[in-house]
Amino acid sequence: MLVSKILIGGVFAMLQMHPTAAIPINATSSLPSNMTLERRIINIDSVDCHDEWYQEPAVRTKIALTKPILEGIAYLKQVAGTPKLSPGPKNCDRVSCSDMSAIVWCNEDPDTTKELPSYATIAEAAEIVVSWCQRGKKKKHIKGQVYTQEKWSVILEGDEC
Repeated sequence: MLVSKILIGGVFAMLQMHPTAAIPINATSSLPSNMTLERRIINIDSVDCHDEWYQEPAVRTKIALTKPILEGIAYLKQVAGTPKLSPGPKNCDRVSCSDMSAIVWCNEDPDTTKELPSYATIAEAAEIVVSWCQRGKKKKHIKGQVYTQEKWSVILEGDEC
């Protein structure tokens, strides 16, 4: 098993993956001089791209459009405050939704309340899903979930807003 650090828009993500399954993720190389780089470590346990929706038309449910997801990511990077969820598992909160496309974060820990440093942390986890799952013919639509070692997750899916 290979452990990699990947820089995504200022985020170091620790991915555990099989080398043959690695999909390139574009990295940001520079920032404007008036911006500071705040780094958050997201320890990735796994990424599930829910590929069954693409391979089998009969199960094409809860599919998100990529454009509103990217707009939701940009929105979350500007939201003040610290997201907090009581113990799970699967205790979830929809933090962005437009055009039938939602970003949801979940506490998967049955024993502990989760509080993240900011909503930007959720946005950065969502960027990992987009980078990992949006490939090939699947540019317009997306569905996926990233699970962290700290027992929280982010889901990108279609939903009524």
